[in-house]
Amino acid sequence: MQADLFCQVIDHYGDIGVTWRLAKQLNKEHGISLRLWVDDLNVFARIEPRIIAQADQQTIDQIDIRRWVKDTAPPKPYPIVISSFCCPLGADWLKRMSAESNPCWVELEYLSAEPWVESHHGLSSKRSDGLNPTFFYPGFTNLTAGLIRERNIIQERDGWQADMAQQNHFLEHIGVPINPHAPRPFYVSLFAYPQAPFQSFFNALNRLSKWNASQASHLHHTLQSSCILDSTQTETQQQKNIHVLIPEGVSLPGNLITSPSVTWQRIPFLTQADYDKLLWSMNLNVVRGEDSFVRALWAGKPLIWHIYRQTENTHLTKLNAWLASTELPQPVKEAMLAWSSANQLDQLETALLDALSAENWFNWQQTTIQYVQKLAILPDLATKLTHFCHEKTKNT
Repeated sequence: MQADLFCQVIDHYGDIGVTWRLAKQLNKEHGISLRLWVDDLNVFARIEPRIIAQADQQTIDQIDIRRWVKDTAPPKPYPIVISSFCCPLGADWLKRMSAESNPCWVELEYLSAEPWVESHHGLSSKRSDGLNPTFFYPGFTNLTAGLIRERNIIQERDGWQADMAQQNHFLEHIGVPINPHAPRPFYVSLFAYPQAPFQSFFNALNRLSKWNASQASHLHHTLQSSCILDSTQTETQQQKNIHVLIPEGVSLPGNLITSPSVTWQRIPFLTQADYDKLLWSMNLNVVRGEDSFVRALWAGKPLIWHIYRQTENTHLTKLNAWLASTELPQPVKEAMLAWSSANQLDQLETALLDALSAENWFNWQQTTIQYVQKLAILPDLATKLTHFCHEKTKNT
């Protein structure tokens, strides 16, 4: 099969991040010959260093990558056309598709857990020009298009998380200091939009680091059973440091106030493969948008989702829908809602501190693992998309 896959870069790295992962999986695992059309190669180059931003055409991993200039006459479309995030294709492409009687046009929608997604997934819309796009809705149930999940991602993650030496080598490689003679810090990755309540987040971590000895003892006993603390640590080592890793490009307030046991550092902006390794190596992942959120799910670690803010608080409806589909502890849900809501800074500190208490932290880990295990047995997005396109084109 041959397909044209389009990506219009609108919001930083999310659009191209999802599209590039999908392109690689469609080609590698399903043998689809792809032309990937991208309108901003400079942004693409941030997540894929092999991209030459000045090139109009290049090939990476057997994928034909083209600069997408919308007012340029297009070539003959392939039998399959996929519009990532329903990006508008432009009049010239639509005319060529209509003239070629293009049999398969998929409008790939945004990710959502809202109940109506199941009934809308797979619907088509007949147009006056004869084209008939089908809408694919990524989601969290078998009645949606599913999530991007490479064939071996879970096995690769498990192997990585079982190898502490490999994790430490990777962290050192990206500039994180490793002291083999000290307790391993509680690692947090922080990737959020500029309006995130960064200081309130650090305030909660500061308060967490100042817990009294009895709380620390309870925390040690509980986390020890979940592999967060080493069994060899003494009680005087229990209040170990929290170390936050923040990628380059994430906007922070001028001065973050932290306690001596809460430290943070910048790390380089990572490729997609290395970002997966980062997420796999953390204790807690704060992620934003769609691409990093799904990758944090597959990491199987507790996460906080900074959902993209929309007008009229539509994003909170989407966030609530996803939270309702999980069995996360209530303080975790409250912290996540406060993180993505305006004027809830006090609620965030209180809820996050509660979510990181010994009992809730253990439950947070367990419910996350169980939730991800359920997602991992569902068909993935690339597989569903390939099957649909094969059925649609096999008789043409």
